[in-house]
Amino acid sequence: MRGRSLLLPFVVIAALILGSGPAQAADPTAVEYAMGSYRGFFLSSMTGENGPFAFDLGVTRHRQLDGTLTVTGQAFPFNVTISASHVFTAVGTGGSFVAHGMVAVNGDGSSISMADYKLGADRGTLLFLHPVPTANPARLALTYSGTFTRDDGQTGLLIIVVRQNGSWFDGMATFTTDTGQPEFALPYLATVGATGDRGAPIHFINLTPIASLTAGAMLTINGDGIHGMVNVTFGDGSVHTAMFDLTPGTLTNH
Repeated sequence: MRGRSLLLPFVVIAALILGSGPAQAADPTAVEYAMGSYRGFFLSSMTGENGPFAFDLGVTRHRQLDGTLTVTGQAFPFNVTISASHVFTAVGTGGSFVAHGMVAVNGDGSSISMADYKLGADRGTLLFLHPVPTANPARLALTYSGTFTRDDGQTGLLIIVVRQNGSWFDGMATFTTDTGQPEFALPYLATVGATGDRGAPIHFINLTPIASLTAGAMLTINGDGIHGMVNVTFGDGSVHTAMFDLTPGTLTNH
């Protein structure tokens, strides 16, 4: 991966994650809610370069935020402005890069953010996740398998492999259709909350040249299944939703 393309997503992500999180009712101008850990994917539309990132944020100042990210020994200052409607614009020092996007805030305190970035001729997309803020996340199995049904009637099998660390988990999701099409596997990032009256909330994200997806699901109260819906945009531009039902295989991650 070339240095210029690698550094841009990290710089922009550092600024953009300042905009992730639920609004504060007591002080609508505060952004302390944005502090915490973030993980996501970047994809360059010019070079096809694609990969994950991780970042922790701990400093905020009103809706105008400043920061410096250090990558491979180099420091990159940035500035980001966040609106009350969760629209944000990030600008590097001297206008070296610009990124613009929005945050989708979930009721459990997690959020999913997507943005476009540019640096000279380079263009791309960022998709990143802020986890459910809980010290008592539900415990997940090492694998789950089950079925999915797409909005066009297509059905198939879904298997996910889970690596859990607190409320974060990641792994691979493998889809196999009943029509005999080749199976495909996608890396994902996800978060799980604490078990409540309806179960434990789960949020997934993925961004690759093959497809981008977001999904919302619930782990059942007794932990014997995951039920949810995924929204997928494929590389050819087609958009689909699918419902899925999974049961645990190997127990557990703890």
